[in-house]
Amino acid sequence: MAEELGLFEAMHTQRALRYIRPDPSPDALVRKVLEAGTRAPNGGNQQRWCFVVIKDPETKRWIQERYRNTPVPGHGVPRNEAEARTMARNDAAAKHLAEHLHEVPAGLPFFTKSLRPDEPPGRRGRNLRREVGPQMGARNVSRGPQLL
Repeated sequence: MAEELGLFEAMHTQRALRYIRPDPSPDALVRKVLEAGTRAPNGGNQQRWCFVVIKDPETKRWIQERYRNTPVPGHGVPRNEAEARTMARNDAAAKHLAEHLHEVPAGLPFFTKSLRPDEPPGRRGRNLRREVGPQMGARNVSRGPQLL
């Protein structure tokens, strides 16, 4: 595995990855990334997350087809030519990802467990601190490959 980056260097240099290499992901590397994700702080130490490793080609293709066919919300009108170029570049990268998502070596979807699914939506905000914890776990997992 590559030499590890420092925490702050990783935080300041991470970017969205839409052009992903199809190189195999060793199981030891995937485990290390997931282990980092489980170290995120969370309310009451409830571990309210679930990670699933997807390597099966048919399953990845099934996910890719649905991702590709999901409508993408539009963005506003660019304020200048530089912003227009950035939007066009991001749109092209997002389209590329949608067309090639099935080629990732291992998919790591992230799930959270609802506190109380029967609770009315207006009351769920009272437990925001508990809901943020799982998001921090996902952030750790997304940062993991860059740190390795």
